[in-house]
Amino acid sequence: MSFVFEKASKKLFEKHLEQYAPKDAMYEFYTDKKGKQKRKKRPLPPDLSPRDAKILQSVRRRAHYLDKGFHILGFRFGWTFLIGLVPVLGDAMNAGLNYYLVVRKARQAEPPAWIVQRMLFNMGLSTGVGLVPFVGDVAVAVWKTNSRNAALLEEVLRLRGEEFIRLNPEDGQTIELSTAMSILSVNAGSSSLKVSLFKRTDSVTLEVTCTISSITSPPAFLTLNGSTTPLPASIASHASAFTHILSQLPSPLDSISHICHRVVHGGSYSRPVLIDQDAYDHIAALSALAPLHNASALDVIRACLESMPHAKSIAFFDTVFHNSIPKHISAYAIDQTLATERGLRKYGFHGLSYAYILRSVSTHLSRPASSLNLIALHLASGASVCAIRAGRSLDTSMGLTPLSGLPGATRAGGVDPALVFHYTKDASANVDGEEEGEGEGDGVHRLHVTQAEEVLNKQCGWKAVTGTADFGRIVRGRDSDKGLDKDACTLAFDILLDRILDSVGAYHLKLGGEVDALVFAGGIGERSVELREAVIERVQCLGYARIDKGRNEAVGRGQEEGESVVDIGVQGSGKRVLVCRTDEQLEMARACALDEEFWK
Repeated sequence: MSFVFEKASKKLFEKHLEQYAPKDAMYEFYTDKKGKQKRKKRPLPPDLSPRDAKILQSVRRRAHYLDKGFHILGFRFGWTFLIGLVPVLGDAMNAGLNYYLVVRKARQAEPPAWIVQRMLFNMGLSTGVGLVPFVGDVAVAVWKTNSRNAALLEEVLRLRGEEFIRLNPEDGQTIELSTAMSILSVNAGSSSLKVSLFKRTDSVTLEVTCTISSITSPPAFLTLNGSTTPLPASIASHASAFTHILSQLPSPLDSISHICHRVVHGGSYSRPVLIDQDAYDHIAALSALAPLHNASALDVIRACLESMPHAKSIAFFDTVFHNSIPKHISAYAIDQTLATERGLRKYGFHGLSYAYILRSVSTHLSRPASSLNLIALHLASGASVCAIRAGRSLDTSMGLTPLSGLPGATRAGGVDPALVFHYTKDASANVDGEEEGEGEGDGVHRLHVTQAEEVLNKQCGWKAVTGTADFGRIVRGRDSDKGLDKDACTLAFDILLDRILDSVGAYHLKLGGEVDALVFAGGIGERSVELREAVIERVQCLGYARIDKGRNEAVGRGQEEGESVVDIGVQGSGKRVLVCRTDEQLEMARACALDEEFWK
């Protein structure tokens, strides 16, 4: 049956390809009112996923410069023509450039196998013709191999966007024409909500991602398809934000069969679970241990159960990845009977991110995950470090709650446990606002745990030091941002750097120096050129590679397109240093799609 579908799809492809085979991969030409010929960038086909759109834009641009990026005396030609003028060697170089820059990039969109074969045929044909001196080079320049291959990819993605073609990457790239079920991945932060919609075939394909930020400090902002717009004041809770996002989705709600919820604290859960009343109550009971996240996740879960009762809601826990941490590392030096009764131990967090990092680095290095030793840094408004030994979590900087370890935007990180009692007199009140009597002459007041967490979770971190939670502003504020105190910004930057080095050094030792890569991830880990450079400069004494400043800056500017993992170290100069664009929504959707228990 798949052969019939493939044959039908090829005929459909051939029928429509001609109109999608433009003269120039990147531009289209038109005549203005004055009769002058002008050009403008060609629009992308409709309904492309963000990933496919990025890949197609990159392939178009590369094909344009290879085939006809130059214009002299009315003639257009590209690098392939110039390089091909060198006999034999130039043709070999062209073949390498055509494959590496166009075909290899196009394959990231996972086109059908017969499309890749056709691209390779076009490339081989142009290489053979190009061996004929000069005349062959002119013929290749006129034929425009790379523009043809870009048109092939564009047609595949256009058909995919119209749901004519669906790919099965694990079964010989066969083609399906049926509509897939949808998976919604929901990531509720303390003041933000990110929702991604995926289609499930034998894998998952991203359809759209929506983010609403500043929910708790209106006006909230919606980011969709690269555009950010303010929202009305009525969007002031995670539940109302979720309802608004549902109205923006391209698929009808009844096509969504599964909803994946990121839940920060899972307590004793060892795997994702379908959410019933017992699971909901258990997550609610853990809210005191993750007050910035579990409560907001529960609001969205409740909204899902009410608005989409037909869909299965599944909780994915950040803590599950760290269940492999040995007891002597997870245990605290307290009464162990009490610790067991109350579940007082190190749980660790950002587990979904670390699972994605491990899988992506495994693919990047072409090695089994079970063979890898990594030190991974998830650096964002909440930040942590994880030591991964043989593909399993060995230790992580967060503990019973997300408070310990690295400081965050509003979290204190690791502090003396008694600090909060001295931090502010207001913090030394009970829940009802009444103060306790002084204890044994030491002038220290007793503090209710919920108020302590209010202080340590929401009134500390680099915002308390500098006045802003925006780490990018803090980096700039060390030199040029006149709205911030330069010394305060330098102090906040150096505090985070120092705590990162504490963890990296300790985990390097725990891994016996056998580390395959140091990996940066999270919003700050992926964007802060300066922080990565500062960390890498200081860990070179442990044998890590020198930083490639060009690649490091390119990653910070978002110029390394299509790659989930990028090596920013100088090759051969030491242990690898990588940047991984982590994706917790994709990790949940993929795990959901692969777990047959959720599809019974």
